Amino acid sequence: MNVTRVQRLEITGYKAFFNFTAELAPLEVIAGANGVGKTSLFEFLRFLREASKYTIPPEIIPGPPGQMIFHKSEVRPLEWTVDIADWKRTSFRYKGRIDGRIGAPQFNYESIEDENDQYVIRLDNKVIVTEPEPSYNSFEYELGLRDSFLTKTLSKRSYAVGVFQQHIGGWRFYSS
Repeated sequence: MNVTRVQRLEITGYKAFFNFTAELAPLEVIAGANGVGKTSLFEFLRFLREASKYTIPPEIIPGPPGQMIFHKSEVRPLEWTVDIADWKRTSFRYKGRIDGRIGAPQFNYESIEDENDQYVIRLDNKVIVTEPEPSYNSFEYELGLRDSFLTKTLSKRSYAVGVFQQHIGGWRFYSS
């Protein structure tokens, strides 16, 4: 069975998450009292999924006005690191940073790397892809400041981006 899973997650600057880290097993149950961040965690994961497919909206998460990530009084970056392993047991790390205020978020940094190489790096709107064997892909790419490089267009040209895009794009969220 071809299974890809999140092994580790770090979030800083998202709602109440400051220096949040979770090591994840193949099956996790998330439980807790009201107001401790369960919903915020799933909103963040939903944001990553949506950013892998679409331009991020001005409010980051579409919905009611209460969905504020950036606060008017401060400029606080949203940063994350997601470690996944694909079915071949290849581990990848996806890092990202969004700067901005309400209505003006921008990707400032993104990268995908494994234990040996950095495959893709994005600084502001410039993306540089350099992959080792077997593909030896190497190219540069310009991208809008509200677009993640985890898009279908780029994933067809980069194995590492394709693994992340396919994995994150397949996430489903259910509530009772």
